Amino acid sequence: MLKGNNKKLLAEQIDDLQKILKVRFEKNTSRQKGIEWAKVQLRLETHSEKLWSLNEIERTVGEPDVVGLDQATGEFIFIDCSPKSPAGRRSLCYDPEALASRKANKPKHSVLGMAKEMVIELLKDEEYRCDLKNSSIYNDCKRQTLSHHLVKRNG
Repeated sequence: MLKGNNKKLLAEQIDDLQKILKVRFEKNTSRQKGIEWAKVQLRLETHSEKLWSLNEIERTVGEPDVVGLDQATGEFIFIDCSPKSPAGRRSLCYDPEALASRKANKPKHSVLGMAKEMVIELLKDEEYRCDLKNSSIYNDCKRQTLSHHLVKRNG
C-alpha cells in the first residue's frame, strides 16, 4: 500500500499519464475482469497523490496496469506489466546494505531504495509465486527480475 506522498505532477503530466493508463487498460482487458475504467479514473482523480508513483513507474520505462481490486479497501492494484525488466530499473542491488558493500561495478541504486523513493511496494515472494501459478492475469504480466516486481495500490 502506498504511504503518504506530497509529490505532485503538473496538470499536463496527469492528463498524459491518464491517457497512457487508459489505453493500456483498454488494450489488456483480460487483466481487469469486472473493473471499469471510469471507476479507476474516478479513484485516481480523488487520490491524485498516487499518480506520482504511477508516473515514476512509467518514467523508468515500466508499464503499470490495473490487475485487481482489493475488496476490503476499495483500492485498485497496479502492477508493472512490462514484458521485460524496465531499462530504468536494471542492474540494481537488492538493498542499500548490498549497494554500500559493492566495491567494483557498483550499481547506481538498490531495489528497496528505489521502491521507497517511488512510494511503491515490491511483491512479496509468496504473492509473486502464487499469482504466477494461479492467475492468468499475472501470467499476462511477465515479470523477470526483482527490480521489476513492483506493486502499487491506489487507495
